[in-house]
Amino acid sequence: MKENSIIISFYNSYPITSGSSAVTTAFFNSWPGKKKLFLMNHETEIKKKNIYNLKIRSNNSFIKFLYLIPYLIFIYLKIKKVDIKYIIFEGASWTGFIYISYLFFIALRIKAKFIYHAHNVDFFFRKKNIFISSLSFYFEKKILQNFYISTSVSKADFTTFKSLFKIKTKILPNGIEVKKKKIKKKINEKYIIFSGSLEYKQNKRIFDKLLKNEFKILKKYIPEIKIYHSGGGKIKFYKNNKNIIEFGTLSFHNYLNLLTNSLCVIIPGSSVTGTKIKIIEALCYDKPVFANQKSLKGIQSKFNKYFVYKDLNEFEKKIQKFKRNKYTISHLKLIGKYFRENYSMKNIV
Repeated sequence: MKENSIIISFYNSYPITSGSSAVTTAFFNSWPGKKKLFLMNHETEIKKKNIYNLKIRSNNSFIKFLYLIPYLIFIYLKIKKVDIKYIIFEGASWTGFIYISYLFFIALRIKAKFIYHAHNVDFFFRKKNIFISSLSFYFEKKILQNFYISTSVSKADFTTFKSLFKIKTKILPNGIEVKKKKIKKKINEKYIIFSGSLEYKQNKRIFDKLLKNEFKILKKYIPEIKIYHSGGGKIKFYKNNKNIIEFGTLSFHNYLNLLTNSLCVIIPGSSVTGTKIKIIEALCYDKPVFANQKSLKGIQSKFNKYFVYKDLNEFEKKIQKFKRNKYTISHLKLIGKYFRENYSMKNIV
């Protein structure tokens, strides 16, 4: 008899519109046995077997908090007649939502094993607000103490969890679901791609850094180059900038078409914990990537020398080599094969 599992997220985890949703969707599709995915999605209606969405007004954290109990009741009504073996919480949202949900199911005497699938160390994202930071530390520690299994995406996050909370996690790297048909097509048009909602402050900071630094260097060598941006949100931040084309939310199929036909992917430095799923994704599809070493936290690879730069001077040298076709097809295929083997969610799970 196949075991029943439910996977619970507190954000737009399906369809794929972000790095976090790519991880959750791949994780759900790769998880064995009978399963259901629950999510809060404020953008689209979901019509997919075993995927259940509670439509909310917006992605605002306060709105989510108001919807939390209705959401949990919504989930309970879907599972109350089913013997659930595992309840898996996706950790791309505030840990307060997760721990309150855990207490809700415990109060209802749901006899499942709870798993915390962390996408990062949540406490680090809440440091600016002392009150929220203290709550986050408490909730995250309680989760790690009480759940059957808690995971971390990398050795770095494993060490951070252990240092902060004195608890060992299981390392479950972030990965993606690779669409093999998309690997073959490479037109290499004169644009780079940046994905992720710019309404999310961290993405906006990284994008502005790209625009101010790396993109200026790239234009010295490829004057006609543009940035194609995809990601959620209704605001167009750069509609008057002729170098930037903002597509808004794309289907995953259309996003992959943009990615596989792009010239390359550039990821400026970011000290945020977790892993940069867009780096993994691009490399899995044999695309040239240039990533600052700060963005490589959590990504283990023997090929880093081909795509990692420590500063803008080194970035410019790599772009010069790239322009002279030194980034060879054979290297890209070798790197792509390595990442598909090691960062395919099917293999990881």
